[in-house]
Amino acid sequence: MRYIVTLVHGTFAKDAAWTQEGSLLRVALEKRLGAPVTFRTVGWSGRNTMRARMQGAQELVKELHHEMKDPDALLFVIAHSHGGNVALHAMRDPQIRLRVAGVVTISTPFVVVSRRTSVYWDAGLIFGGLVPYAPAATLALYLILRAYSAVAPSLALLAAAFGFAAVMVLAAWIVGKLEDQSNVVEEELRFPPLDDRQVLILRTAGDEAFSALAFNHFLALVPYRFFVASANFVDHLELRHHQTLARMATVLCGIAFGPFVIAAWLSQLALNLDPFGSSPFLDITAEATPPGKWTVQLCVRDRFEMPHVETLVARAARFRPGQRDPLGGSTASTLLHSHQHTHWESLAVISDWIEARRHSIQGQEAVILQQVPST
Repeated sequence: MRYIVTLVHGTFAKDAAWTQEGSLLRVALEKRLGAPVTFRTVGWSGRNTMRARMQGAQELVKELHHEMKDPDALLFVIAHSHGGNVALHAMRDPQIRLRVAGVVTISTPFVVVSRRTSVYWDAGLIFGGLVPYAPAATLALYLILRAYSAVAPSLALLAAAFGFAAVMVLAAWIVGKLEDQSNVVEEELRFPPLDDRQVLILRTAGDEAFSALAFNHFLALVPYRFFVASANFVDHLELRHHQTLARMATVLCGIAFGPFVIAAWLSQLALNLDPFGSSPFLDITAEATPPGKWTVQLCVRDRFEMPHVETLVARAARFRPGQRDPLGGSTASTLLHSHQHTHWESLAVISDWIEARRHSIQGQEAVILQQVPST
C-alpha cells in the first residue's frame, strides 16, 4: 500500500512553496510515513471568490478521480487557507467521499452561510424605503429636462413619470434577483455530510486572516442590526395600533436603511470579492470549523521551530549546488496564517494522523474480509 497526497494551495498562492518538491511538508511526510508517498498538486486560480473556489473544487474532483484508478493507493488531501473550502466542496462527489481516506485543512477560514430570516419577514421595510427614492429621482429628472432642454412641460412630466415607473420596477427586480441569488449561494456554499474521523483541522493561534475576516463580519453586522432594530420599532408601533406612525416609520427607516444596505454589500465584497456571493439576505461568515463536530489541532508558535536534523539532511540532499530552495532557505514565515506547513509540531500531527487513518482503514477492511463467507 502507498499514499497519494494531493496538495491544494490557498488564496493568491498559486505557486505556494509548501506544495513544491523539497518543501518541509513533503520531506516530513516522506520521512515519517511508513509507506511510499506520491505527491500531486491542484493549481486552481487562487482568486478570492466563491466561483473561483467552486471551479477549484471541480478541478480537484477531476484530479482525485484520476488518482482513484490506483486501487492500492490511499488518497489524502492537504489544503491550506481557502484551499480547505475547495477540498471540502470537492467531497460533494459521493465516490470521492467514499474513496478519499482523509482531508487535512491548514488555517482554513470555513465559509459558512445562514439566512437572515428577519430580512425576509420584514421585506416591506425594504420596499417602503425604496418608495421615497423613486419620487426624488423623478423630480430630479423633471428638473433636468426643464432646465437644460426645450422639452415641453407636459413631455417632461411624462418622461419623469416613466422614470418613476422604471426606478420602481428596477428596484423590485434587484431585490427579487438578490433573493433568488441568495438561494443559489446558500445551496452552493453548503458543505457535504462528512465523517468527522475523515477530516483533521489545523489552526494557528493569532491567525491574521481570521482576525481580518472577523472584523469584516462585524462591519457587515452593523447595518443588519440597524435593520432589525428598525423592524422591531415598526412592529412595536403596529402592536399599539399606531398604523399611521408605523407607515411613516417604515418610510423613514427605509430611507435611512438604503445606505446601510450598500455598506453591508460592500463589506461582504471585502470578505468574498464576489457580487454574486454577497447578499443582504445572507449572513456569510468565516468560521474556525464547518458546522458539526471535528478534530481540531490548535498550534501556538512560541519559539522558532527547527525541524529534526534528519529532515534537514534529507531536504538538503534534494538540491544540487546553486539550486534554489523553494522555501528560500528559511523555515520562518512572516504571517502566522502561512507558517503552519513549516511548523514541525504540525507536520508531526499530520503524519501521525495519516498513519492512524491508514491503520483504521486497514482494520475495517480486515473486519469486512472476516465477515465474507468462504466458498
